Amino acid sequence: MPRQSTIDSGTDRTDGTTVRMTLWTRQPVCGTRTSVLDRLGRLRAEGDIDGFDVETWPDEIRLDGEPTHDEVVETFGRFEDWASEHGVSVEPPFETRQVSPMLGSSYRVLRLPVMVLSVSDDGLAGVYPYTDGDRTTTITDFLDAYEASGGLPASGTHAPNGG
Repeated sequence: MPRQSTIDSGTDRTDGTTVRMTLWTRQPVCGTRTSVLDRLGRLRAEGDIDGFDVETWPDEIRLDGEPTHDEVVETFGRFEDWASEHGVSVEPPFETRQVSPMLGSSYRVLRLPVMVLSVSDDGLAGVYPYTDGDRTTTITDFLDAYEASGGLPASGTHAPNGG
């Protein structure tokens, strides 16, 4: 089960939206992940987002058999649904593969990315990184655009084609 930390600002946004971001990451949280956390902290402190969460997850989870990571599988499903609705893909950075051990039956695993950012404003508004054909929109790309525009686009969704 993922471990969670929550940081709230208590900010009342003038446009009525509540923007929360969740950084999904493997442990340890260091390097580039620290830079993303610093940016999220700054956005929260400046009132540009209402808060953020940090969820940690393992490197990979088994999809067949033991239901030990249902919450992660459900989250991945929501990310896939969002990507499908917007004509993009979250694979990579997520990778599903078949494992065939020397002994026993083969099974499927989901390799989890080092870092994914999900954005919510009354529902899932974005998952970063995502791939649109040959182009990948990274977490940094999204945060740069978010900071430059002062928030989410008017549609409430930051996805390809404004969608």
